[in-house]
Amino acid sequence: MQRLPELLDVVHGHIVDFPRMRFALSGSSTRRLRRGGVNLLAGRAVMCAMHPFMAGELGEQFDLKRALRVGLLPVLWGTDTPEQHLAAYVGTYLEEEVRQEALVRKLDAFARFLEVAAFSHGTAPNYSAIGRECGISGNTAESYMAILHDLLLAFSVPCYGRRPKKKTIGAPKFYFSDVGIYGSLRAPRFGTIGDSRIGFSWEGLVAQHLRAWCDYSSGRHGLYYWRGTGGAEVDFVVCGEDGLWAFEVKGSRMAQPEHLSGLRAFHRENPEASLFLIYGGKQSTVMGNVHCLPGEDFLRNLGTECGYPLGRPRGQSRHLH
Repeated sequence: MQRLPELLDVVHGHIVDFPRMRFALSGSSTRRLRRGGVNLLAGRAVMCAMHPFMAGELGEQFDLKRALRVGLLPVLWGTDTPEQHLAAYVGTYLEEEVRQEALVRKLDAFARFLEVAAFSHGTAPNYSAIGRECGISGNTAESYMAILHDLLLAFSVPCYGRRPKKKTIGAPKFYFSDVGIYGSLRAPRFGTIGDSRIGFSWEGLVAQHLRAWCDYSSGRHGLYYWRGTGGAEVDFVVCGEDGLWAFEVKGSRMAQPEHLSGLRAFHRENPEASLFLIYGGKQSTVMGNVHCLPGEDFLRNLGTECGYPLGRPRGQSRHLH
């Protein structure tokens, strides 16, 4: 749709003339639609986000190790050479979206930025530091990051504040929209898979699942992280009319008491919250007021009727056939 925004004028005319007619329009970039003069259908359009597969959609086809390695983009699932297809997918965005839309003057600088940005996955980006490593200004690095968001290659998780007007103490965290993109971009600088990369892939995999769940609930829930005044943090907070959930993500096979400090600090400020540790073990257990859930089970059940702690969202949903 972003390649031919004038199509929206035609659709608008048909909707006015034929009220019973329905259209489904898709796009992979929001950049052109934000420019002036684009017909946004005068409120007649319903926006629906489509995310990478959720584990629950794949059912028995879901493979956690594969998901951590190559992600869950539908175009890659089922192919025998996912790494090659993933590299081509990222290259396609550079070639078709960035070059054709003339979003940056130097494509090689943007390519370097992508690799460096991979090291900010799961953190609040330091644009000055990113710019120095890429040989560009901090402002340019920040504008490049905005391009990633416009191309739907990345998303931000804001810091949670209990009261809307209360100033939060954390900048938004940055994540690639799929862990496969993150891994493909980080591999050239990182080499073989190591514990550090797997840890951020694991956190990113949970992030993209929670984000999808929130979007499929038709805006009834928001995804955040939390940082306390004493430095305590919680990886993810889901807030909605029907509850408040806090999630800490650890790749370790054992749930340890020290993993719970951030959750308990959050609970002192938000006693109504339900607390969960998502970890790499195999057993569900309870440590005080924290439910410790095996990560693979959590992902498989998220968004299903038997999902815990979050069931099937009441809004948009997809089914894999």
